[in-house]
Amino acid sequence: MSSLTWKDWIELPADQCTGGRALNTGVPGVVTFNVADPKVDEVVTDYTIEPLARVLVAAWDDIVKYAGYILDPVHDVDRGTVTADLRELWWIFNSRHVLRVHGEGSQLAEPIAYAGKSLATIAKGVILEGANAEPQERYALPIAFPPDVPGDDARTYEGFKFMSVADALDELMKTDGGPDIDLSPEKSPEGNLEWEFRAAPGLGYNPREWDTTASGSEVFGITFTYAGSGVSNKVIGTGEGSGRSLLVKSADSMAGTRYPAIERVTSYQGIKEPGPLEARTRADLAVSDRPTSQLSFKIPCDGPVEVSDLILGGECRVKTKGVKNLPDGWSTWRLIQYTFDRDTVTLQMQPQGG
Repeated sequence: MSSLTWKDWIELPADQCTGGRALNTGVPGVVTFNVADPKVDEVVTDYTIEPLARVLVAAWDDIVKYAGYILDPVHDVDRGTVTADLRELWWIFNSRHVLRVHGEGSQLAEPIAYAGKSLATIAKGVILEGANAEPQERYALPIAFPPDVPGDDARTYEGFKFMSVADALDELMKTDGGPDIDLSPEKSPEGNLEWEFRAAPGLGYNPREWDTTASGSEVFGITFTYAGSGVSNKVIGTGEGSGRSLLVKSADSMAGTRYPAIERVTSYQGIKEPGPLEARTRADLAVSDRPTSQLSFKIPCDGPVEVSDLILGGECRVKTKGVKNLPDGWSTWRLIQYTFDRDTVTLQMQPQGG
């Protein structure tokens, strides 16, 4: 479909297509077309796979579950294939900026300021600012946002810092109490492609259940990672300034563990106030002061739970047995990512509340 009008749907018969979705980030994909087949070659044209101008959409039961900008098509003449990389909407945020003026004079413009808002509402604001420029038909993004929510948070974005939307979102999501964000592609009632902005705690319930110990279970490829390599039980965060005027905050969490002291010093150059720096430092500590648990397994695309049933952030109950570092029986997880190919879906889960 067109990345300017978000319509002009053209069905393309892919030989292989991989992709996925994740909270707080995009998942790359790859599509391959067998253009040695004359019927495929007829529809896979310079127009239908034009880089950046076209978006490839993958759907199950007519429910859109993945949409990615087409990048870098490669025609392998000997193999008779055309292969292209795909990038989700998150990708373009690296090339959009939180600016009042998108161009000359941005360094002199009044800063963009938010106060008395929730972090999710500020995230909504920075995405909108990244799309608020001329020509609108090139900058506009079809995202459906929820209403603003009041809160205790504030942010200021100076034009001379040229902060990207991607960096602004990363800071907001990783702040203490920051939201998990899902940009969910869907087909609008008018037939256009759009994305729904969803943020915790409104990510949806839709619980799913798998008994991996049952005879005939469709689950396979189970892995459980209990990772200590990323542990830091003391985080020192630095903000703006230099020398003795450098802004510094720290947080530690060593009580009740047997781990050695593992310090990490992280620079947050865009933060110039003690409060936001302290919140960011605490948030980084909260996700790194213990080994992380992640459960992964595969299910068939045509199994009882299909791709169209999956909701990021949704609850998953899983029964396991004989998995090291994981007690036998039922445990509750939340879905943080899934990837797919033609035959299987790979699910990635973290403990509920983790």
